[in-house]
Amino acid sequence: MLINIIERFTFYIGLFGYVVIYWGILKSLYQFFQAELYKKQDVHNKSLDQIRLMLGKYLSFGLEIFIGKDIVTTILSPTWQEIERLGAIVAIRIVLNYFLNRDIKLLTSKEQ
Repeated sequence: MLINIIERFTFYIGLFGYVVIYWGILKSLYQFFQAELYKKQDVHNKSLDQIRLMLGKYLSFGLEIFIGKDIVTTILSPTWQEIERLGAIVAIRIVLNYFLNRDIKLLTSKEQ
């Protein structure tokens, strides 16, 4: 009974992660197309950096949600194979998150 509740909970955690990432993509596309309507180069370049910054934040947050989901899933079936799989997934997502955060910091310092 408890395992079924936790499995359902992890499903909704993953679903929330997808929603966060898709929402960020949709927002970014909307702002990108709005920025494309302006043809002033300085406004256009600044807008694109702001859009990249926003998208990077959504992607980073979504990846962190997926890491949490994977940890909870592995707690349910802690075999060595699942632990190794979790380690590989977390390592890949941490590397992706590191580079996303680095780009976010670069874009944030560029704006100021």
